Amino acid sequence: MAADLPDPNESVHAALQLDKDPSTVRAFYDRWAATYDATAGYLEGYAAKQICVDLLAEVHEPGTGGVIDIGCGTGVVGELLSRRGFTDFDGVDLSEEMVAKAGEKGHYRSVRGGVDITGPLPEELRGAYRSAVVCGVFTTGHVPPEALANVMTAVEPGGHVVLSVRAGYDREEGFRAAGQAMVDQGVVELVHHLVDAPYTPDSLGDYYVFRRPA
Repeated sequence: MAADLPDPNESVHAALQLDKDPSTVRAFYDRWAATYDATAGYLEGYAAKQICVDLLAEVHEPGTGGVIDIGCGTGVVGELLSRRGFTDFDGVDLSEEMVAKAGEKGHYRSVRGGVDITGPLPEELRGAYRSAVVCGVFTTGHVPPEALANVMTAVEPGGHVVLSVRAGYDREEGFRAAGQAMVDQGVVELVHHLVDAPYTPDSLGDYYVFRRPA
């Protein structure tokens, strides 16, 4: 690794120490944006991004409706969506600096920063997409499990949300239980749950495909 780049393990560890406060998370990723791709985004063995795109393709054929990449960062997932044949997809993220990097890559139809999923989504994003992909967002120090309810509002009734959940986050935050509670309440429908699958080179994770009730 180049001497002027931060160590990827240190960067990822620091991200996992965040306090879930949106202003803290935004500031951290604004600072990381310039070196994110070199230190984490394309880290060998980061399986979560490909698994999310593969699961999306199982429920959404490219060219059959819009997709939103929530927490798109610098556009790592967007690149894979493009390779898979998706074209009508937008990216949103809390960090303005991260989405600026994503926009430079030319894969997204549009990108937008300042989108905080711990609260209601902007009105113009609600129900505007057939599917959503949320990769690397439900992880330690970032957002509470309850943010899933806000994420679901981005898709139209009957639409799908594919997301990854880091194993450590599930242990600490109880995402499985929170997700099941939302299923029981009729907020979401669970289509598929992939348990203890590869996530990063040194961690496992769960993957979910949820459907918004019609």
